[in-house]
Amino acid sequence: MQTIEQASGPLSDPQAAGDPLTSEPGPFARQNTQSNPLLLWSLEATAWLAPFVVLFAVDEIGLLSRFSASLFVLTVFFLLVAMLGNIRASAIVSGVLVAAIAGISFAKIEFLGVPFVVNDIFYLTGESLRATLMQYKAVALVAMAGAAAGLGLVIWTLWQSRVRLSLPMRGAALVLVAIFAYKLPEATRVAFIWDPGAERASGVISSFANSLVSHVMRGGDDVSFVSVGPNGLTPVPAQLAATEDRDDRPDILMVLDESVFDPRDLGLPVQAGLDDYFAPDGSVAGRLNVNVHGGGTWVSEYAAITGLETRSFGDQAYYLPVLMAGRVKHSLMTHLKDLGYETLVVYCMNASFMNAKKNYTALGADQFHGPGSKHVPGIVWISRDRDFYQQTLDHIERIRQTSDKPVFAMVVTIYNHGPHVEEPAIKGDRDIVRSWLSEAAPGHALAPYRDYYLRLQHNMDDYLWLKQEYSRRFPDRSMVATHFGDHQPKFTKDLVPDAESQSLYVTRFTIEGINRHLSPTPDWGGGNLDIAYLPALVLSASGLRQDDVFSARLDLMQRCKGLYASCGDPLKRQIHRTLVDRGLVDVDAVLEQQPAKLAGNQY
Repeated sequence: MQTIEQASGPLSDPQAAGDPLTSEPGPFARQNTQSNPLLLWSLEATAWLAPFVVLFAVDEIGLLSRFSASLFVLTVFFLLVAMLGNIRASAIVSGVLVAAIAGISFAKIEFLGVPFVVNDIFYLTGESLRATLMQYKAVALVAMAGAAAGLGLVIWTLWQSRVRLSLPMRGAALVLVAIFAYKLPEATRVAFIWDPGAERASGVISSFANSLVSHVMRGGDDVSFVSVGPNGLTPVPAQLAATEDRDDRPDILMVLDESVFDPRDLGLPVQAGLDDYFAPDGSVAGRLNVNVHGGGTWVSEYAAITGLETRSFGDQAYYLPVLMAGRVKHSLMTHLKDLGYETLVVYCMNASFMNAKKNYTALGADQFHGPGSKHVPGIVWISRDRDFYQQTLDHIERIRQTSDKPVFAMVVTIYNHGPHVEEPAIKGDRDIVRSWLSEAAPGHALAPYRDYYLRLQHNMDDYLWLKQEYSRRFPDRSMVATHFGDHQPKFTKDLVPDAESQSLYVTRFTIEGINRHLSPTPDWGGGNLDIAYLPALVLSASGLRQDDVFSARLDLMQRCKGLYASCGDPLKRQIHRTLVDRGLVDVDAVLEQQPAKLAGNQY
């Protein structure tokens, strides 16, 4: 009887006697597991299941993508096991980490159209993140609440889970980490497919894993340039870079129309009059292929000023204003400065946003004016385009007081930026349009479009005011004015059945003359135009001489019927080689072939 009682006593409990897998005494471990076993086991099960729910049920697409994402999660888990020495704690912490990556990624996809990647930590923090969160205050509150909850859970878990694995067991976990980390680069190659129009084959976790591998393997900020051929262009005599008629150089204006697209391209209801804005008489106009949707304005800015196809820089393309500031010495502005132009930028965000001032200055801007500078008072997120145009014309007048140089102005607007809401803040002067919209575009699904369309009316009114005001202020001068959409607003994805449709990456561009006729431009066939050709086309419409790089781009535009990224003509590789060999594009590596990296038009 004595023996039976002893067998059922404390020594029969493995934890009380000491767990052979741990280096901690049994009574201490038993005290921990007895504190609230149901809660702890529930947390552990949730932590184990949550990452794989994300991987297999919520977002990851395809077996290979799920495999690469699972490999990343297991690598993180076993690394935590080796570091913390506790399976339960490692499971919960890795679960919180995966949930955080997924949550941030879903939010970024919602508002910027692309998933969360490692580079965002380095390049989209600071002023860029602050400005975004200040606009999307609800997102900011949810993010802070989620971060607090996740951090609290991690701290509580580490406090409660005191059992430690023995050193040999932690060493075995480290061996698994090494094995998984060795296989991870190969596995994550399936996360991105660089083929415009191809189905996206990655999800939030595999995208993050791929970006982590890429960041480590390329050495952080290293940038590669693809489709670089062995031979460059034949140099042309330097004098060809000078304009023939110096007295007839027009002022040149480029307006980035934030989130503006032609609703007719998606079959949405419109009133008459849109052609006066998107395709006025005597203009060069058409559909514009861009590389982002819902956000990433700076990507379109960069292409429109430099003439570089941003996808030629692989998965660093989203961060070119930061990574390539001072490393690109050939742009529309540098060329115009060589032709005697004064160049200025009127910007909708602070100078530090995505490195804007430093980047534009390096690309040839003599002046940069954004919110907070003395010459741009009162510009805020919801400022109408007219506010920017007013400031731009004032700057041109100031330049005219001391110089007769022609002026190039880049204006980046903000008025039609999301979020587009059901009850627009725009009141009063568009009540007739509002009444028409309620009948032509009824229902909750089209509420964002109603807001967008009302703002579009103001975009059109303000641009007409700009043209009239320029003619009034400068009756003896002429201008070539261009406006183009940087991307569609995010709500259009809800209106297109195919979420990856190329139609989501199409806006419009318009080039027209004020007090002058446009010069003849090359014919690209009338189809969609890739945004990389826009600066060369502006030069051509302005009647200005181009250097051999811009001239070759116009030739390529005709050969490839307006397409650049998907064009396989050898001339493209010659252009890239010329830029590299002349030191006009400074990169860390060049690749002759375009690798399988990105999906569709996203980064």
